[in-house]
Amino acid sequence: MAFFLAVQPLTSVAQIEVTKDFKYELGKPYTVIDAPVKEYFRVSDGVIALKVDQDYYFVQKLSGETLTQTCMKEVRDFPKGHMLEHTMVFNDRVYVFYSTWDKATQTEELWVREVDTKTCGFKDKGRSIVKVNGKLAGTLVSQGWYTAGVTDKYAFNVSYGDEHLMVKYRKKPEERDDSKNKDVIGVVVFDSTVTEVWRREYTMPYTEERMDNLDAEVDAAGNGYVLATVREKDPKELARGAEMPSHIELFRFGAVTTEIEVTPIDLGTMYISDISLFEGADNKMLCAGYFRTEKKSTGAEGMFTFSVEKSGAIGHVKRHDIPLDLINEYISERAQKKNAKKEAEGNAEVGMPNLDMTMVLVEPDGGLVLIGEQYYAVYHSASQNRSAYYTYHYDNMLVTSIGGDGTLKWMKKLPKRQITLRPPGGCSFSYFESPSHMFLLFMDHVENMDLGVNEVPKAHSDGQGGFLTGYKLDLGSGAVTKTSILDTRDVKGMELYQVGINRVVDVSATEFLMEAYKKGKEDILVRVYLKEDK
Repeated sequence: MAFFLAVQPLTSVAQIEVTKDFKYELGKPYTVIDAPVKEYFRVSDGVIALKVDQDYYFVQKLSGETLTQTCMKEVRDFPKGHMLEHTMVFNDRVYVFYSTWDKATQTEELWVREVDTKTCGFKDKGRSIVKVNGKLAGTLVSQGWYTAGVTDKYAFNVSYGDEHLMVKYRKKPEERDDSKNKDVIGVVVFDSTVTEVWRREYTMPYTEERMDNLDAEVDAAGNGYVLATVREKDPKELARGAEMPSHIELFRFGAVTTEIEVTPIDLGTMYISDISLFEGADNKMLCAGYFRTEKKSTGAEGMFTFSVEKSGAIGHVKRHDIPLDLINEYISERAQKKNAKKEAEGNAEVGMPNLDMTMVLVEPDGGLVLIGEQYYAVYHSASQNRSAYYTYHYDNMLVTSIGGDGTLKWMKKLPKRQITLRPPGGCSFSYFESPSHMFLLFMDHVENMDLGVNEVPKAHSDGQGGFLTGYKLDLGSGAVTKTSILDTRDVKGMELYQVGINRVVDVSATEFLMEAYKKGKEDILVRVYLKEDK
């Protein structure tokens, strides 16, 4: 009861005020570059757009001042058959990481290439940074007619202050039997110039059947961390119908030791729905996640946080429940009654289903902002023509602010409902932050602008127009305002296509750029900014 009284003032005002904070400007059209992969990166003097179509790379420089393209180069000298692994900004430099497989020597190799952010193109021909004997585990993808390749062989993590980059890989098991295989994990740590600091391969202490990796991170000192779920028994030893006991363990990989340091994590009666590992502002490692109290439940009942000392010791676990009043916002009356009945009977705890922790933000004072999104996929089949497909759903968001001392500051549920056939498409959200506010931008249905707290949002279908919409949250109080920024079907008399949240890049604390497609084979830049700051 004490906890309920503490959070009630923070969550009781659910109505979202509608404002006119934003306005926008359009740039001059320029030649469209269409490609399966489109990535956008903010650098100190503009925005870099990287577009990839198999072996063809296009590098563009986009200007927020002139609202147009300032340079573009097409690059075709990447190795034939290479696989794009990752693109990123690291210390204000844009890097492309790609892999190659040498069948003759049975060697996997990871390469890095730096983008020239001044004149477009690349600064070099690429350099090898990781070489591994034997095949690595990854994802099989099509490379064209009757050809396939393996990508996602490497995982990339950056420390809080960009001091170190960790690249992690897993060797492909020699046997298919998970009860016999123990993962061999490779860890390579680089400094701020992508120069190797240390590397090592580790054999995990458990078989694949008993262990699932959850998350990984690197700290400012160059130590690597992996979180994993560990099943306490061999499945063959478990009685039929019995639940498998499991727990969380933290593995620490250091530059000065060849051994894995293992720390069990005791979360009491909490079952993990989702968990993230990251470095805090004070150089401590932190964990945050969602929990449930029933193992089979799919709903998140609350969130937890704890710190990890440099010794590997686990700090005090802080727990915050999601109030029933907040869970019942923006869902159907039938679902509200069902939740109220469960809560009254005490037979089952009520939570937010399919809540995925999408972002964890570390504030300078040590506080955290956790942003969750209800994400799930639905399988559809039609017996008459034997067709089947999935729809992917990006629904309501939960934003939680936690102080540096672990206390709850505020918690807000933000209504949203999006559907796509090709995830993420133009769905989910984009985030940026000013000194006093955070902004969450997303594509929405027009009828959701004045949504009541007891109404279910109308679904926005990806690719069917829609309104670019923004939530503005006060970092101190959590007060929410909502703005409809533009209608993609009528942007100053022009209709825009392929508007995706992944094409939104912030260029200042109160301004962002968005690239869209205009009829007539032209791209166009849209600059959106806050009126009050202009």
